[in-house]
Amino acid sequence: MSAWTNSGAGVVFGIGGFFGLIGYIFGMLLGKNLSTLARIGAEAQGKPTPDQLSTMQAAQKQLGVVGPISTISLIIAVICMSVARYWF
Repeated sequence: MSAWTNSGAGVVFGIGGFFGLIGYIFGMLLGKNLSTLARIGAEAQGKPTPDQLSTMQAAQKQLGVVGPISTISLIIAVICMSVARYWF
């Protein structure tokens, strides 16, 4: 490892990168669930079938967990990467 990665700025950039990666991974899960909901919404003619309804509820439940994790991780990443240069 270089000396820069052990400096304050390097550590904070690394933390920001880690949270950015977490936000990206959970964002991909978010997109998967949103595409599932969109697909079921396009297939449903009127009322959804019980199978479609259970799939929609499961996707909505996952969105309730994945969405905040992705958002908070990306906010932490942005904050870390914007203030990293001020750490000595």
